[in-house]
Amino acid sequence: MKRYKTKHGNLNSLIRMGDKSVRIKFVASSTGEGYFETDNLMLQKAIEEDADYGVKFFAESPQPNHVAEERDSEATVVDNVTTWQEARSYLRNAPYNVATKEMTSPKKIQEVAQRFNLKFKILE
Repeated sequence: MKRYKTKHGNLNSLIRMGDKSVRIKFVASSTGEGYFETDNLMLQKAIEEDADYGVKFFAESPQPNHVAEERDSEATVVDNVTTWQEARSYLRNAPYNVATKEMTSPKKIQEVAQRFNLKFKILE
């Protein structure tokens, strides 16, 4: 299950999945932020490739920080990456296929790498 959030409260958005559009509905909470959850991997991929991803809505961190710290000791170290631009390129390719819009800074690239249990020495 993956959770997405928006600061736009109740937001409806059309997401292209192949040759059809799927409406996703963010439901506002008492904080004013809206949330949408799905376990459909194809829909998750379509959401993360959408032009509004990273602008109107974002993936919520899949784990609390303390869990990420525990996993850090087991992370796979990627030695052949020497710049943050190379790290972004590495994560854009299979099997990760992360959208460029999700990796706009070294900090965000590091957060994405943590999701996949990867560690780039250049970003330490």
